[in-house]
Amino acid sequence: MSVDAQPLTTSSSLTAGFGLIAAYSDPDNQVILWDDLAGQTIQLISIISGVHQRETLTAYTGAPHLSVTKTGTTFTFSVDNAELAQKRFDLESGISGLTAAAVQIHFENFTTTQN
Repeated sequence: MSVDAQPLTTSSSLTAGFGLIAAYSDPDNQVILWDDLAGQTIQLISIISGVHQRETLTAYTGAPHLSVTKTGTTFTFSVDNAELAQKRFDLESGISGLTAAAVQIHFENFTTTQN
């Protein structure tokens, strides 16, 4: 799955950002590739069996092309076609989507394919 994103507004909120939901099963089981606008970083947010983890993958400013591929329980995370990380999560299935917090975002070219 992938998406192009462009912030339409700025925000002084520490929670401002947007992301590509790679898999959402329920509130205790989800994986999100997150653009933290306040911290100017790309982060991987995972909640598996209720355990929350947040990992900074790279510093970043701009309007990124976010993408995630998933094969079984292995997720590959990329920004602007550069692979940042590959991780395994105990999350076999889930829905994908988009999310934003404290800022307006223009999303376009959202695509998803089934492996």
